[in-house]
Amino acid sequence: MSRFWGLFCNELAKLRTRWVIRLGVLALVLTALGLSAAQWLSVRSLPETEDPIAESTRLLYEQLQTLEEEQPEDLELQREILLFLLDNRISIIDNNWRLAAVQKLSDDIRFRDGLLEDPALREKAAQMTAGIRQDRALIEARDYRGYYQKRLEDTRKDTSLREPQRERLLWRYQYILDNQVAAEGAEWKYNLMTGLVAAMSELEEQQALTAQGGGVNRAYEQRLEAGIAIARYRIEHELETVAGESISGFYYEEPSRYWQLMETSASAVLPLALFVILLAGSSVSGEFAGGTAGALLAVPARRGKVLGAKYLSVLAWAAFLLIGFYLASILAGGLFFGFGDAGASYLSVQNGVVREMSGYRMLAEEYLLAGLPLLVYGTAAFSMSALLRNTAAAVGVNAFLLLAGPYLVSWLHYTLNQDWARYLLFANLDLGGIRSGANAFPGQTVPFALLISGVHLLVFLLTAWDAFVYRDVR
Repeated sequence: MSRFWGLFCNELAKLRTRWVIRLGVLALVLTALGLSAAQWLSVRSLPETEDPIAESTRLLYEQLQTLEEEQPEDLELQREILLFLLDNRISIIDNNWRLAAVQKLSDDIRFRDGLLEDPALREKAAQMTAGIRQDRALIEARDYRGYYQKRLEDTRKDTSLREPQRERLLWRYQYILDNQVAAEGAEWKYNLMTGLVAAMSELEEQQALTAQGGGVNRAYEQRLEAGIAIARYRIEHELETVAGESISGFYYEEPSRYWQLMETSASAVLPLALFVILLAGSSVSGEFAGGTAGALLAVPARRGKVLGAKYLSVLAWAAFLLIGFYLASILAGGLFFGFGDAGASYLSVQNGVVREMSGYRMLAEEYLLAGLPLLVYGTAAFSMSALLRNTAAAVGVNAFLLLAGPYLVSWLHYTLNQDWARYLLFANLDLGGIRSGANAFPGQTVPFALLISGVHLLVFLLTAWDAFVYRDVR
């Protein structure tokens, strides 16, 4: 074992003199900085966000002018609503409880005016008028607790609601009150609640269709259930920012700029495989080209140990690139966007339970999945280096496969409709896409992809073993 370790350390010492190492480190740093700089510049190029109230005011005045030009039948009501929004400085360009309350107020006024046309319903119209006045006062006072307490009481008295709908509304209003969802300055909670309620309503409809023997889309139901669980968890645990995409029903939230960059960086790992190929492709063949193969094999160690030490040095280089790019991306992202959102958690749902983990742990898992091509292409280049003993062929063939492999799979699947292409190595290297279901072949799983990749790795290693251990050195 000590002799093998000595061989491995000797291979690592050789790496320090290789130009591909310096080039790989430089590319690693420049790629991390380049990605961060590009996203930072794209953000800087966006027009500066105006004050929401100022922008809302401008839009409301435009709507007033349009009303005066078009003269609709309910001109007075629409003008009254627009002036109410202006007087109370209620933004119409973001999701907030006062805007939703004004929209309901407008609907109630229209319904009340319809009741006034029937003398028999004048008493009910008078009751609605009193309720409308109360709502107006609560909106003007920014009293969201009073407003939703009134909604809670009105829902309990409303006999026209179906029981499931009543229960959902009662739960919503009580949840808003208990968790301060609609408080001023906490719009993110209100946005989540919007998606949460939409998801609950849609889930109820889907379950009703299932009960009636209609079409069953269990995957869609699971997505809704997961969105509901995540939204509740975030509100209850005060998680305003999360690492990664957050889906709550019909409400889709992108991560912060920092975490958008982190997710983008994971997809940029693949080009680093080229530097693993460059090293692995010359690992064995370089000894023959430089005339040092004889001296290397004169070392009192079995050829298998020599080959193993060389292969382990290739793996060490691949691991260095992967870990180095991970750390460089984190530092570059903080340099351009700050580390304010660095502590955000990543949420997922497993067996109906919300799982919270560090965003960096989630990112590390993404990098680990993205690192499979580095292992596979590096092993293939290493195998060809031992078999052909020609660096140009080993590097050139694998570099071509790195670039052309995905296009070959796409052509076979989408153009020729060949489902057997799922068994090709190139169709099983994107573990992140396979795990998320964003790959070309439906039903593809991570265990299946690992099995296919493992079989190819075994073939590559056996080929390298046979070529190096049993063939004569000339």
